[in-house]
Amino acid sequence: MPDSVAVLFSGGSDSTLAAAIGAERFSRVWLVTYRHGFMMFHDKIGRNVERLRRAYPGTEILTHHERISRSFAQIYFNGLGRRLLRYRTMTVPWLCASCKLAMHLATIEFCSEHRVAHVYCGAHEESASIFPAQMEPVIEELQRLYRTHGITYETPVYHAGRTDRRLKDMGIIDDGNLKDQHLVYSTQHTCPLGVALHAHGRLYYTRIHGRSRYEERAQAMVRETIEERLSGGREGVK
Repeated sequence: MPDSVAVLFSGGSDSTLAAAIGAERFSRVWLVTYRHGFMMFHDKIGRNVERLRRAYPGTEILTHHERISRSFAQIYFNGLGRRLLRYRTMTVPWLCASCKLAMHLATIEFCSEHRVAHVYCGAHEESASIFPAQMEPVIEELQRLYRTHGITYETPVYHAGRTDRRLKDMGIIDDGNLKDQHLVYSTQHTCPLGVALHAHGRLYYTRIHGRSRYEERAQAMVRETIEERLSGGREGVK
């Protein structure tokens, strides 16, 4: 539907602000949430869903849930031996990158089925030094993937500063300190795999190789995987 947007929604302040922006621009907002075997406290996501509905009574705010365990595992383990030889310890952040790519692929399928041409997510520059899917070069690869399916993918809160405080100022949430929470959050799920990613990225890889190398390798891994998906096999890898 031309006046609809799908939001990759975790319940955190970044994706909630992205959803609020969507509610101001579109008449229908789909909050697409995802689940795999490592996620905990998934039910917390619903807290900010209700707050968004109260804040935007004139916008149709719907939810859709996707289980991505199988897709996540396929993306991560397919060609893992090759990646270990080529990228070595970058296979640690590849866990989170595979999870996020599985989310994006599920979102593309959802949008194709429901004729949704716009997608927002809560990618934010503050996490770009650690999470591959938050890095601008990787976002460009994801935008290219969405374009092949006729979908516009945007990150409307990327430079938004403290999204929790923005939401409090807007009257959507009461607590303007959501970003001060760690691991166990009040409005979103928890994934312990992120602990390994932080330890690898902050304590090892960026200290030894630098952030530019980290982004370059992450982008290469995502690009290769997307090209494999688009080509249907290894021949699409450059």
